[in-house]
Amino acid sequence: MKNLKKLIVCFLIVICALSMTSCSGCSKQEETTAGGWTVATDGTITNEHRELFNKALGTIDGLSYNPIKLLETQVVAGMNYRFLCNEHTSAENAPDTKVIVTIYEDLDGNAKITSVVPTE
Repeated sequence: MKNLKKLIVCFLIVICALSMTSCSGCSKQEETTAGGWTVATDGTITNEHRELFNKALGTIDGLSYNPIKLLETQVVAGMNYRFLCNEHTSAENAPDTKVIVTIYEDLDGNAKITSVVPTE
């Protein structure tokens, strides 16, 4: 009877140890849960990203943004996107600057710019 109890305890310890090691990838799954930002793997701007960007941009007098790289995405009630962009102003001799543009796309496909932040 003592040997059976020892065997059961050893079995339970092994099961617990295996369940903890199988969860080592859990942190990667948490990075893509709602609310968390996920870093774009290669930063490629797809045609869909350009369409989204143009839809969100609409018309802004005196400013234009050219997306260079997709930085991050965030799952919310819809999706947030962060792009590294060149910002160009129509002011004479004004240099282009790098900015981070955040765009929100709702579940109906509507898009808007929620922030433009200069890079440092």
